[in-house]
This record gives sequence, C-alpha cells and structure tokens, in this order.
Amino acid sequence: MSFENLCRNCDLFPFNANSKKTLSDYLGISSRQLNRFISGATISAPYVRLLEIRAQGIADNINWQGFSIKGSTLINPDGEYISVADLKAINFTKQRFFALSEQNAYLAQKLVNAIRL
Repeated sequence: MSFENLCRNCDLFPFNANSKKTLSDYLGISSRQLNRFISGATISAPYVRLLEIRAQGIADNINWQGFSIKGSTLINPDGEYISVADLKAINFTKQRFFALSEQNAYLAQKLVNAIRL
C-alpha cells in the first residue's frame, strides 16, 4: 500500500501543513523524511504498522497515554490487564444485567398488582 493510501486511511490526507506536522510527530520523523515518503521513498515496516494502527483507531488518543497492547491483552498504566475475551464478556455482562433489571422491574410490578387485588 502506498504512503498516500495509508495516510488517507488515517484521515491525514490531503497533505497540508497540519497533516504533515501531525504525521511527522506521530511517526517521530523529520519533515524532510516525511517529504521523502510523500515523494515515493520506500516506507519501512514500523512506519506502515504505526499508520495501520492509527487507521484502526487503536490507542491513538491522549487519553490512552500509558496504555499498551501485548498480544491480545490491554495493559493500563498501573500494570492491570484485561484480555480481548474479557472485553467481549463485559459487553455481554452489561447486556445481561440490563435485561435482568428490566425483568425484575416487570416482576416487581406484577407482584405489587397481585397484592393490591
């Protein structure tokens, strides 16, 4: 994939002063090297991977500073970790909790109505 396409996927295209500044800061390269990539120089694998990560929206926000990903585990700045399977289960657990809460409210109302009769 070309450098331009990688940048398009990251919403850092067209190239202008702001997008170039963001790219050079993000990749940790000089503006001169960035211009080489824009002109068609071969981009090395670590830069490609950084841009792919950014395009996927993985840990690319100031709020995620200090977080890291090792394999399929997300590690927070305190060293606590959670696996992808755990993250998927959290969503299921929340859904189940809300479903049971609604069911409990329905049954509670039914019980109150039965007592009033």
